[in-house]
Amino acid sequence: MGKIELNETLIFYIGTLKNEGIITTWSEGAKIYFDIEKKEITPSLLSSRFKSINFTTSVNPQLFFEYCKYTPKLKKKEEIHEEVIDSDTPLTRTLSIPKSDYKDIFNVDLTDSPEEIRRKVLEKINNEAFLLNYLGFDPSNFEVKKVVMGGWSTPVKTKNSDGTDQLNKVLNDKFTVVIGRRKNPILFYSKEECDKFLSDFLKQRKLTPFDLFNKEEMTPLDLDKDLLMVSPGLELHLGKLASIVDSEDYSTKQAMYRIKKVVEEIVDYQRRIKASNLILGVGNDFFNSDTVDDKTTAGTPQNNDTRFKEVYLWGKVGYIRMIETLKREFDKVILKGNPGNHDEKSSFSLFTNLYDLYNLTDDPKVEVSFGYQDLRYTTCYSFGDNLIVFSHGKNPEGKNLSDKVIAEAVKYQYPNEYNKAKNVYVFVGHLHQDSETKFDKVTVLRTASLTGIDSWHYGNCYLGQRQGHSVYLIDKKRGYVGKRNITLTEEEKEEKIDGIPRTHVDDVYSEMTSALDLNSASVVKGMHKKRVKEIDRELKTIDDKYDALIDEIFEVLKISGNLNKETIDELKIRLGYDKETSRLISERVKIKMLEKKS
Repeated sequence: MGKIELNETLIFYIGTLKNEGIITTWSEGAKIYFDIEKKEITPSLLSSRFKSINFTTSVNPQLFFEYCKYTPKLKKKEEIHEEVIDSDTPLTRTLSIPKSDYKDIFNVDLTDSPEEIRRKVLEKINNEAFLLNYLGFDPSNFEVKKVVMGGWSTPVKTKNSDGTDQLNKVLNDKFTVVIGRRKNPILFYSKEECDKFLSDFLKQRKLTPFDLFNKEEMTPLDLDKDLLMVSPGLELHLGKLASIVDSEDYSTKQAMYRIKKVVEEIVDYQRRIKASNLILGVGNDFFNSDTVDDKTTAGTPQNNDTRFKEVYLWGKVGYIRMIETLKREFDKVILKGNPGNHDEKSSFSLFTNLYDLYNLTDDPKVEVSFGYQDLRYTTCYSFGDNLIVFSHGKNPEGKNLSDKVIAEAVKYQYPNEYNKAKNVYVFVGHLHQDSETKFDKVTVLRTASLTGIDSWHYGNCYLGQRQGHSVYLIDKKRGYVGKRNITLTEEEKEEKIDGIPRTHVDDVYSEMTSALDLNSASVVKGMHKKRVKEIDRELKTIDDKYDALIDEIFEVLKISGNLNKETIDELKIRLGYDKETSRLISERVKIKMLEKKS
C-alpha cells in the first residue's frame, strides 16, 4: 500500500480553526477535510499530522488564504444567543477575524503592513456599536466591558518570479471581548435608522438649513470641461429703499425677485451652452449698507427699507438658494469673495458663512477656498490659459478706479498667475454700466447693476443705464467666447416676492426660504411662464401682420362692409396663418401640459 498524500495546507488551516476555538474537536476537522478534499482522514491522523507540520516548508500561503474564505460558513462562535448571558455574569469571547471580512468589513488589504492591518482593525472595534453588531449583540441591551487585542505572526517563505526566496509574515488577528447585559437598556438607533427618521421628519416640514446636509445622489451631467461660466457678484444693493416719489419703487422684496430672475436666466443659458463649472462672486455691493445704523463701510448714510438683521438674513437665504439651485446644473459651483464699497464687512460675513456651511457638509458640488488671497479686496481664479479676477472698482476708503489702473494693478496683485496666463479678465462693477476695455492681454469687463434708481442717483443724473446683470463664458484655451446679458423689463422691475408674516413666526429663516421659493422646480416654472409670454407676444405680432394684410387686400379689391370673425379666420388660414403659428401654439400647449403634471 502506497503512502497517503495529504493536503498539509488544509490540515494546517483546520488545526488553526481548532486552536482558535472555531471548531472544538478533531472529528469536526475531519469532516471539514472531507468536505473540501473529498477524501477521508481519521481525527487521530489529522491531529498528529498537524503537530508535525513545518509551516515554512509545507504550507502554501496563497492556498491557506483561500481556505480562510470557508471560515464564515462555520459560524460556531458567532451562534451565541443573547439569552445565555445574564446581567451578573459577563461573557468573555475570543474571536479571530476571518480573512474574508478583512476587505469588506475592516477595509484591510492583504498587502497592508501588519501595523496598518492592526490599526484598521482597532479603529473599527473601538466603536462599541459596530463591535456589538459584528458579534451579533443588540447595542440597546448589551455593552462592551473590555477589549484586548491579540494575535501572532508566522513567517512564510514564498518564491519570487525570478526564483529567489522571500520571507513574508502572515498576521493572525484575534481579540478578546468581555460583554455584559446593560443594567438600564438604552434606546439605540443605527446611522441608517437616524438618517431615515430625519429624512421623514423634514419631508413633513418646510425647508430648513438642515436640508443641506442631505447628500442626495445627483445624475452625472454631460458638460463641456473646457467651458467655465463666470458670474460676478450680484450688484443688488439689497435693503435699499427707492420711491416713485423720486424716480421708481425699489424694495427688499423687489430685490429678492431679481435674484430669482438671475438664476432663471443662468439656468436657461447653461442648458444651451453646457459649461462644466460656474464661478460665482459673493459681494460686489450685494448689500446696500454695512452697519447697524444703515451706512456703507466708509460711513455714508443710506436709505433702507428694513433693519440690518432682516436684510442680512434675506441675503443669506438668497445666496444659499441660488447656490443650491445652480449646483444641479453644473459639475461644480466655485465661490469667490467679491466685496464692494457698500458692503465690505457684510459680504465677508456672508462669504464666511458659505465657507462654513459647505465645508461642514463637505459638499462635492461646491468649492469655497479660504486662503489669504481669498480674503483680499480683489480675488482671482486660474482656468486653463486664463486668469479671472473679481474687483468691485472702488474700495470703501478709496476713489473710483479707472479701467486702466485696474488692468495695470493685476500684474502686481497676482504676479505668478498673471505671468502664466495668456488672457486676463477682470470683472468690475461700481459704475452700474456695461463696458469692455482691452489693455494688452488684460480685458476689463464692467457689469450693470440690478438695483433700482434711488433719490441720490436720480438727483446726480445717473440715469438710463441698463438694470440687470451679465454672465460670461470662458473657454480654457480660447478665452472669452460668450456672454448673456440679463436685463429687467419694465414689467419685471415691478415684480416682487411675497413678504413673510410679521407675527407668530417661530422660524424666520424657513419663512424667508418659503417666500423666496427658489429651487429647480420654481426655476422651470418661471422659465415656462416667461416662454408663454414670449409666445403670446409672437402670436400677437403674427395676428397683427395678417390683420393688416387682409385690410390691404380689401382695400385693393375695394371690398367694403364688416366680415364676421369666422370669415376672417378662414381667410387667415388660406393665407398661411396656421403654418406660421402651429409650432408656437403646439409649444404653448406642451408647456401647459407640463405645468399641470408638476
